[in-house]
Amino acid sequence: MKKYLLGSLAVVMAIAFSAFNSNLNQPVKSNINGKLLQQKWYVYVGTQDATERQVATNYTTPTTTKPTCVSTGNECAVKVNVPNGTPPTNPDFTNVTFNMSSGFPDGNQNGGSNFIENAQKQ
Repeated sequence: MKKYLLGSLAVVMAIAFSAFNSNLNQPVKSNINGKLLQQKWYVYVGTQDATERQVATNYTTPTTTKPTCVSTGNECAVKVNVPNGTPPTNPDFTNVTFNMSSGFPDGNQNGGSNFIENAQKQ
C-alpha cells in the first residue's frame, strides 16, 4: 500500500494543479458593457508636443508587447483596451484624459476604461 501512496499523491497533485491556468494573455472583461477586451500598445509617431500627443492618429502599429523606448521625456507609446478581434489602426481616446502641461495620456474619465498605461522614452 505504501508504494502506491506516493504515485497516487502525484496523480492527485497533477490533477489539482492542472485545474488552474494563468490568465496573463487572456482577454480582460471590461466593466463597461461586459464586452471582452484585449490590451494593445500603440506607438507614438507624431511631433513631440502637448497638442499632438492628444491626436489618436499619431499612435499606430498596435502590438501586444511594450515597445523599447529610447531618449528622454518624449512620448513613446500608449497601452489601451481595444475590442477583441483585429485591433483598430489607432487607439480610441474616448474618455481618456491628458496631462495639461505635457499632453501625455494619463487616465480615464466619465467611467471610461480605455487607457491603461503610458510609456515615455527613458
